[in-house]
Amino acid sequence: MSLAKQIQNNHKDTVIILFVADIFPYIKDRGKLHEYRIEMHQRIVTLANDFDNVELWFKHHPRNNYNIRLHNVNEDKTGNIKQFFSDHDTNLLISKCDIYISQLSSVTVSPILLKKPVIIYDEWKELLPNAKTIFDLIKYKAKNIKELSDLCHDILSNGYNFTDDDVIEFCKTVYPIRVIGDTMTDNYVSKIMEIIEK
Repeated sequence: MSLAKQIQNNHKDTVIILFVADIFPYIKDRGKLHEYRIEMHQRIVTLANDFDNVELWFKHHPRNNYNIRLHNVNEDKTGNIKQFFSDHDTNLLISKCDIYISQLSSVTVSPILLKKPVIIYDEWKELLPNAKTIFDLIKYKAKNIKELSDLCHDILSNGYNFTDDDVIEFCKTVYPIRVIGDTMTDNYVSKIMEIIEK
């Protein structure tokens, strides 16, 4: 069943696409990055032009809050864009979204564990072409707005397949392998015994 059909069955009239922004602290040229980031964000909000019955939620990074100009967004679509700042909890937005998009935010782990549709938007790799990230294993990646739009349309039409095995494989790249399947209590006890024995 398509994601759009599932949403309709859940009595929702609107699909929510959440974009969570990053500040790219690992890119050293801060002046160039500031201008690049503003232009990229202005391109991202134009995603609203390609959809009907979709709200595009843009969550700004807590340390980079500003109103994105919507001058490239069709006039009849500007009302479909909502910008959220540091006074909004990202995890609450994640819980309500139907598709999650991010550049490289650490909170991306949450929708992955929830098996929500996740798209990594890595246009920023133009500045760091050899960069490797923990999200490189994610199936859906886009490097420009057309690819991003096509992926969102594909997910809405054909669904999204991310299994428990995919989640476990992702976790193995992020957390120590021995932790998978262990309880937190077991890990605490082992660490305490290790300290006592010293």
